[in-house]
Amino acid sequence: MRRLNLILLTIAVGFFFWILNEVGWANVGHYLRQVGWYWPLLLLPYGLVNLLEAVSWKFLIVKLPRTISLPHLFWLRLGGEALNQLPPLPPWGASLSRPTGCGPPGSLWTRPPPRW
Repeated sequence: MRRLNLILLTIAVGFFFWILNEVGWANVGHYLRQVGWYWPLLLLPYGLVNLLEAVSWKFLIVKLPRTISLPHLFWLRLGGEALNQLPPLPPWGASLSRPTGCGPPGSLWTRPPPRW
């Protein structure tokens, strides 16, 4: 499974840099300079909303195993949002995958989230 993740990560990074090359590094730099150094603040509301929704899950899921922490719920929520961005999936595609993240202890989805 790790090998597959590494292969997919390599493909995604390559695709990302290809897209940036097509757009042009100068264009990306120009627009980032135009926004200024405050551009990371644009991500703050999205992160805050995901954090609040993770907290609400912590309180609303009745039989949540103790092994599932708030950071795990946050990353699970963020992963579901990422799945919603895939074009072939309908908007409820990730909603079906999120409950599996709260599966029985020891399953693939209940491992602790990666530490960055």
